[in-house]
Amino acid sequence: MDKVGVSVDQKDDFWSTQQVAWRSRRGLLELDLILVPFYERYYLKLNKMAQKQHQWLLDQKDPSLQKWLVYRESTASLKYEHLEAVQRVWRFVDRHIAR
Repeated sequence: MDKVGVSVDQKDDFWSTQQVAWRSRRGLLELDLILVPFYERYYLKLNKMAQKQHQWLLDQKDPSLQKWLVYRESTASLKYEHLEAVQRVWRFVDRHIAR
């Protein structure tokens, strides 16, 4: 099944904070400038479900993340819980980065 179709609750493993920090560093500058500050300032404040949604987001490929997070496009096919994760990052960017 395509990763976009994988539900957050289908994966039982929960990543350590070190894994989330490491996976936030993508090697693509545009994504690093969004995902690293999100992790550093906001991730640990999320409840467990929102953390799991964010982990799903970090498990996606860079081209998809770039479309969703940088260009804010192609989100129509996402499940609600996944769209929530994308929108949470958008709100963070709008409040803390895009000033």
